[in-house]
Amino acid sequence: MVTPRLYERINVSVSYHAHIPKVIRTLEPFLSINQKKQLRKEGQYRGQQESFSNVIDPQKKPRFGEYVRQANLFIGDPGKNHKFIVHRYVEEALKNMTNLEVIETSSITESISKSLASQKNLRALNVSAGNLGESEAKSLAKIKDLRHLAIHLLGFASPNFRKDNTPLSLILNSRSTLRSLEIETGSFSSVFLDDWPKSKSLTSLKSFSLTGATIDEDFLSALANAVDFVALEELKFGYLSHDLKILFEHLSNIFSKARDDQKANIKLRSLEIEMGKETSFAVPEEQEAYVDARIDFISSFDTLTCLELHDYGQYRQEITVNPGLKSSLVRAILKHEKLTKLKISYRGVTSGYKITCLEPDTILTLVDNLPELKVFEFIPEPTKLAEIARIICRGRNLTTVTLITGGSWSSLAENQEKGLEFLHSIFERVLKGDADSDAGVFEWEDHSKITRVAVDWMIWEVGSKLGKAKKGMKKTKKMSVTVGKQKREVVYRDIADFVRVPLLNGLGSKWLDKVKNDIK
Repeated sequence: MVTPRLYERINVSVSYHAHIPKVIRTLEPFLSINQKKQLRKEGQYRGQQESFSNVIDPQKKPRFGEYVRQANLFIGDPGKNHKFIVHRYVEEALKNMTNLEVIETSSITESISKSLASQKNLRALNVSAGNLGESEAKSLAKIKDLRHLAIHLLGFASPNFRKDNTPLSLILNSRSTLRSLEIETGSFSSVFLDDWPKSKSLTSLKSFSLTGATIDEDFLSALANAVDFVALEELKFGYLSHDLKILFEHLSNIFSKARDDQKANIKLRSLEIEMGKETSFAVPEEQEAYVDARIDFISSFDTLTCLELHDYGQYRQEITVNPGLKSSLVRAILKHEKLTKLKISYRGVTSGYKITCLEPDTILTLVDNLPELKVFEFIPEPTKLAEIARIICRGRNLTTVTLITGGSWSSLAENQEKGLEFLHSIFERVLKGDADSDAGVFEWEDHSKITRVAVDWMIWEVGSKLGKAKKGMKKTKKMSVTVGKQKREVVYRDIADFVRVPLLNGLGSKWLDKVKNDIK
């Protein structure tokens, strides 16, 4: 039982020449002796087996390949003359992995494409499918009955793109089985969806993600035919371009009608939207219209439990007054009374611009009117952290609070100092609260549900007691106060290095982890 579990998942990640020996050591256990000898003829590298047993059949394929269910294959740029050998090891190993269920790969060759198409149990595929040659596309287009599909179409489309349209074939081949679909496309390759047949929709789709597409009437028409947005449980819009207004007006219309129709059932629970990154260089009137269209969509229904808004409200540096969240956006958010997760964050700022911060009164409105909120991430007004900490403590169900300050201070040391001040302000508010109850033993968990606080790169776990420290966790610290006759204390520790470790497990592993439990 141990061996199958040991080989259930393989991760191959190569970005530099120095990574090649590790790739070889990872994949050679899945190869026959003849395969190893052939690859050594094609290129000699550290990590290759040099001597072989005379007892073992050189053509016999190791059984380890039968145990692999998940493969994460990231092939970057190990050098112009060395990428070939990495591809060859992956190609030969995949020939012996006959029971794959989930595959994520950044590269497609003719051999890899044929191996993917030959899989009988393949249920989830994450693939870069732009600029495929005819030989790669032909096999890939045969894959069908997927439960989960992520397609990346970056760069310019090839001349035969619309004729072959392998991405569209991949989707249509799994039209009745797809539960999740992610499309990341360049502006010039999003036309692949324009050929969508009018009478066919994705009947089982629960999760849809779209990034990079150019929105126009043709694209929107195809999208409306393919996706029943009201039936989705998860929806994500990343960076989009061109006529965004017509997309969100369409969504507002169909969700408003569904909300007013007693027979309709809006299933959407999780929504993630890029709020303004692509509009930074638009004229103010255009930018306002794009943002308002998104807000109208959020306001057109009330079923969300998770809402993430990215890069909202960049404004020019010469503007001295922080504009804060638009009142219409606050009202739209508050319509979703059952929100348990709210993130208003940013991933970067355009040169010459500043980021909109949340003022204490806005945070108070959100915390007081979203009673089920557990996870809250936002950009605070950096000069009012103590006041914000007191407001955060009003959240009855808040467990995780994350502040993104965006370089509000002059040095890392000052940033760390302000982060600790915010953490201690939360501690002080909770520890000194409920002063009339000073009998017995004080337990943090009886007075606050907050277990994690993060400020930029700093992350702390909090509680009356913390479990055994794991690799990457810092030494536990304590804060104590005395209220009446009662000594009250809370312990905390920095876990930032521990939390960051999973990020090193391989590119895209988050997608693989999400879908692997939903493939049956």
